Amino acid sequence: MIAASFDVTSLKVSGRKEPLGIDSQAPTFSWQVESGERVFYQKAYRIKVTDSHDAVVWDSGLVESPLQNNIEYAGVALKSREPYRWEVTVTDINNREASSESTFETSFMSPDEWTAKWIEPNASEKEEWGNNVPYFGKSFSIPENKKVKRARVYASALGVFTMKLNGVPVTENLFEPGETEYEKSVLYSTYDVTPLIKPGSNAILAQVAGGLFNVTPLKQRYSKGEIQNNGDSSLLAEIVIDYSDGSCDVIKTDKTWKCSPSPTVGSNWWGGEDYDARIYDPEVGTAGYEFADWKNVNEIVPHFQYPHVRKSFTEPGVLKARNHEPLRVVESWNAVKSWQLPNGDYMVDFGRNYAGTYRFRLKGHKGQTIKLREFECLDSTGYGRIDHWYTGPGIVHDEYTFREDGKEETWGPEFMYHGFRYMQVSGLDTIPDPSAFTAERIRSDMDCTGSFICGNPLLNSIHILCRDAIQSQLYNCLTDCPQREKLGWLEVSQKMFNSLCFNYDLTTFWKKVIMDCYDAQGEDGFVPSMAPWYMDVYSDDPNWGGAAILVPYRSYLRYGDLSLIKEFYPQMKKLIEYYSTHVKDGIMENYSVLSDWGQGSCQLEVETPTEFTITTTYYHLLNAMATMAGELGHTDDKQRYSAMAEEVKDAFNKKFYKGNGVYNNGNQAEYGMALYYGLVDAENEKEVAARLAEKVRQDNYRIRTGEIGLKPVLMSLAKYGYNDEVYQMANQTDYPSYGFFVVNGCTTTPEYWDLTRADNSQNHCMMDHIEEWFYSELGGIKNKGIAFNEFELSPWIPADMDSLDVKTETVYGTVRSAWNKRSGDGYDFNFTVPANTTATVKIPLKGDKTIVRENGKPIKAGNNGIRNISYGDNEATVIVGSGEYCFSI
Repeated sequence: MIAASFDVTSLKVSGRKEPLGIDSQAPTFSWQVESGERVFYQKAYRIKVTDSHDAVVWDSGLVESPLQNNIEYAGVALKSREPYRWEVTVTDINNREASSESTFETSFMSPDEWTAKWIEPNASEKEEWGNNVPYFGKSFSIPENKKVKRARVYASALGVFTMKLNGVPVTENLFEPGETEYEKSVLYSTYDVTPLIKPGSNAILAQVAGGLFNVTPLKQRYSKGEIQNNGDSSLLAEIVIDYSDGSCDVIKTDKTWKCSPSPTVGSNWWGGEDYDARIYDPEVGTAGYEFADWKNVNEIVPHFQYPHVRKSFTEPGVLKARNHEPLRVVESWNAVKSWQLPNGDYMVDFGRNYAGTYRFRLKGHKGQTIKLREFECLDSTGYGRIDHWYTGPGIVHDEYTFREDGKEETWGPEFMYHGFRYMQVSGLDTIPDPSAFTAERIRSDMDCTGSFICGNPLLNSIHILCRDAIQSQLYNCLTDCPQREKLGWLEVSQKMFNSLCFNYDLTTFWKKVIMDCYDAQGEDGFVPSMAPWYMDVYSDDPNWGGAAILVPYRSYLRYGDLSLIKEFYPQMKKLIEYYSTHVKDGIMENYSVLSDWGQGSCQLEVETPTEFTITTTYYHLLNAMATMAGELGHTDDKQRYSAMAEEVKDAFNKKFYKGNGVYNNGNQAEYGMALYYGLVDAENEKEVAARLAEKVRQDNYRIRTGEIGLKPVLMSLAKYGYNDEVYQMANQTDYPSYGFFVVNGCTTTPEYWDLTRADNSQNHCMMDHIEEWFYSELGGIKNKGIAFNEFELSPWIPADMDSLDVKTETVYGTVRSAWNKRSGDGYDFNFTVPANTTATVKIPLKGDKTIVRENGKPIKAGNNGIRNISYGDNEATVIVGSGEYCFSI
């Protein structure tokens, strides 16, 4: 073979690099190729997987295919708790080869392999300790004459847990293992603790708080009133230690473990956390620590105190390995300002609204308690503004009691998080320096895959607001806000799908979302508006529950991943059949109270009716089902869903189309949704689009929609040649607009356009559809194939903007679209096309004599990656293979 001039990189198994603790017998493999040459195409690949004994468990053989993602393992059955190594060899079209290797490790391939028991404090201790978050601990010995080859912790909790081995945290992950539909699935995590094991005496220590499983009220503090406890918190864990001689020790949760009250004397998922440092013992859980004086634990079969919404169950569901990215601190910064309030309290400003926690370094007196109250906004008097959060005042705070006199102490909540910017501190003797407080942003630790910067400062500020609002919701489910809800409302998943994926790699995250959706599905096919489903309010709307269909559909288009469609197609059919029961004469009945949520906050004269909103989405769901049925070879289903969609389209237009391009009330959302979802007859599309653009101009470029109608408005304007109207909307700073948020000091995007509402969350991402427009229109990055194997780069250039640089990561690699305006009418363009893909580049022309050049010379077809070039009246179209291109006009 010829020596390679390319590298095989970014090896992943089931969407993750070197995953530890997978439990699937059919993991998938993917990779990228980096080449300094233009026009790289993969001709073939070969995958080899070997076990810990170097035995080959799968050899794909040479497969002639350009595919380099979502390739399913097809070897012998994988063993539990086994490390595997895999190698991929890629052959390009010139018969050059390059190889790379990586690893993955399995956990328990069957839940039946667990030997540990669920444990909790005895009833008497639970009653005595009250809201205290308990410690669980056990000491164990490692023979001096044995060498530890490998040590793993497999751990779960009903609630959230932390764990230390010999006083050292076993992980940086937070709020483990992640909330689920507990009666169907319970997650567990795997940690490598090999470096922490010591010869001789060792100690394992854990704490378990309630999280969303066991919501323990804290007096005079907000708690989501509609949420009931599922049951009592409990712990399950196995520490498996493999020695070089082939022997093995297992330390597992059982009745030999001990428990004790910890310094965390209260924790509520919404209301806050309390800590009494006087109880803290710095030696607890360190090597050699004895737990003899602690109380005995109770081995249990977990049971549930209350029936789940609309369901009854008694025991937890199947133990499954957590395969999505964990929560971690991804960014930290010091507070920017502190000052004293008239009542003697102190206010600390962290500079921006965020989701996460904080750490402080403060001095006090032994037994002195301080109260730390979190707020998103200040009121007119300079105090924290207490909003009313539907079920009660948003009173949230933490309490800390100092351990010693005059010695600096450090603390921050461990078992819950806040959404806030300001902290009002009471009980301190002197004003704290801002540097004593550190903000810690927490989110799911997936890769940040997008960047956007341009020559318009307002648009850059809007992007930052949207980006930070998005990452505030990336927890163990896609939440809608980090202060009052912290619940997985599903419309964000499907409406914001593209905006989210331009910015972050959600390959594995979507699998968790869809597992939750179908774990929550009812016998009649119904999928609730949130998943996991903890609250039976506003529970049924196809724009919300329909995410169970649209997220798998869009994951296939974005990532080339058919696995969700294959796994859940029967459940999708049940859901679409359920929605059909709400259809009468082709129109969905007005049965939802959600509709175009938020439209009431934008001074809309006549709101878009629910039956309009949900019928357009139902039509979209039918077409998505038809496409997915076709991909799976279900021809009869494809034809049936297509026919159903046509019936809906006919009925929709008979009811809502008024003629002369007008839909219903003539709202922005009504034009946008009809166009975006393809309900407008072809002969009427241009007229309806013109009506939409005219309506936007009549509204003085203000946004007049809620979250469901907004994306269709923006993207329909773009599709039909009205990007200038979107640009004017994006540049607007009067209410209601994105710029209005910026000029009014917001640092994340609020839930509603009207900032005066007392129940207005300051940190929602549901309205952030402008992000998709930033990437796909200003940047011009458009997926035209499957997973960007073919795509378009067609940047739209505003007359008053002088530069733009947009990047996003695809499964094939980085796509970049950048341009700079030179003096006069000249432009320089920089495009990056990943290996193994093809791009159609569209460059706007400045007059009929404009020539596209590279290195000062006119570009030509067949020359250095350029496959074809053609000139039209207003643009040049250049088809290119992979590589970096620097064009100029």
